[in-house]
Amino acid sequence: MKKTLMIAALVILPIALSACGKKAEQPAPVATPAMDKQAMDAMTAPAAPRTGSGEGKVVSVNASTGAITIEHGPIKQIDWPAMTMGFTAKPELLKGIAAGDKVAFEIKGSGENYEVVSIRKE
Repeated sequence: MKKTLMIAALVILPIALSACGKKAEQPAPVATPAMDKQAMDAMTAPAAPRTGSGEGKVVSVNASTGAITIEHGPIKQIDWPAMTMGFTAKPELLKGIAAGDKVAFEIKGSGENYEVVSIRKE
């Protein structure tokens, strides 16, 4: 009896251990029109740049680095409430602009990345 159990264990053990290292085979994906439509719907295109204009007060400006912070009113074109926000700008646009100046400005961008594309003192 012990001999039979020992032989059975020696036969079963290698089979069981060989199955431990194998990964389950995945079925190959089959492209179907419905799957292609779902895949396309799940993809997101980059947001198109949006533009808006506003008025506000310059909180800080660094013309050499092209950084400006403006406390502005609502910007309706892009559904923004009044807030204080930092923007980038071409350094030449910021020449002559200083903290405390009241300005009218236009921005362009998407997501959280907007750039001042024009600015003038009021």
